[in-house]
Amino acid sequence: MEGTVLERFRSGAEVRMALQHGRFIIEVRWESLSRQSGEPLPEAGSRVRVTGVHDVDYNDRAEAVGFHLLIGQRDQIELLAPPRWWTRERVLVAGGLLLGCVVVALFWVGQLRRRVTVQTREINEQMQRTSKLTEDLQRASRLESLGTLAGGIAHDFNNLLTVMMGNASLVATEDTLSAETRDRLDDTRKAAMRARDLTHRLITFAKGGAPVRAAVDVEALLRDEVERFVVGPNTVWEWRVSAALPEVYADHRQIRPVVQNMLLNAVQAMPRGGLLRMELTAETVSEDGDTLLSPGNYVRWEWRDSGEGIVAKNLGRVFDPYFTTRTDTHGLGLAVVYSIVRRHRGRVSIESTPMVGTEARIWLPVFDPTRDV
Repeated sequence: MEGTVLERFRSGAEVRMALQHGRFIIEVRWESLSRQSGEPLPEAGSRVRVTGVHDVDYNDRAEAVGFHLLIGQRDQIELLAPPRWWTRERVLVAGGLLLGCVVVALFWVGQLRRRVTVQTREINEQMQRTSKLTEDLQRASRLESLGTLAGGIAHDFNNLLTVMMGNASLVATEDTLSAETRDRLDDTRKAAMRARDLTHRLITFAKGGAPVRAAVDVEALLRDEVERFVVGPNTVWEWRVSAALPEVYADHRQIRPVVQNMLLNAVQAMPRGGLLRMELTAETVSEDGDTLLSPGNYVRWEWRDSGEGIVAKNLGRVFDPYFTTRTDTHGLGLAVVYSIVRRHRGRVSIESTPMVGTEARIWLPVFDPTRDV
């Protein structure tokens, strides 16, 4: 009989071997055969030919229920083919190792993708911060150049206006002037006064003088300006102030125009009224900050209006002198705000979404009595 060895085992002095022949499994028995020869017995998986005597197995009722082979010599087992290297056990082990490698590889790929995603997000955020910082630097450089030019023109123009106003005042003292002429002189002087006010705004934007800084309660200053500001009945104010808000180191005379211009822009953005939120919080800028602010402590004034917003193409020009989308304004308000805040070593930024509203932030340094006195 030819077959494949499934397994070998010993039962007392008897050695047994399970042999698969087709779809049948036959048991081969011999008595202490392994002791009669030095040759090893066929391993499981070997293809063998066995020559022996079949012995019938009976049950308790003497009914034949099967048979097994009896052999007595080692040479009755002939090895036809050694066991294949890819046994079932080895396939299972190799499959387990392969599955483990796949799991480890998938885990590693997942971790790598996560790291790539995080690093990509960090790079994008860094690029956005760098782009915003570059825009701030370019705006500061552009406004400084414009300020120098505007300051020179404003000074010369102011000198000419002084001469014009002086001559107009001298002419107005003549007794021979008619009433109509006096009215025209008054109109001339009023126009010259408005022009002089405009030149003062340009000078403030260009130079404005070094701020005489001291400790300022910015919350009290804001509330005072808001109470004096005339707005429509449909405008609602909402305040949010952090507890124990520190004082800022600023010139209150220069900060007041900043507050007034910011409030004016917010109210003008809501012609039919709306909600204006104001928030004051303390903030610390670290050494690795990504803004134009120096490391230190600041008070951040943040306001949000529910107005018409600013389109993207105009958002980068809101601080430019004389840039405005309204016909009833001169476009110097935010330029003056930017100039004064920068002179106080602070920062101003504006973000806006059309038809949603505008959000602006102003940072001013905190008063430090150990350093600023």
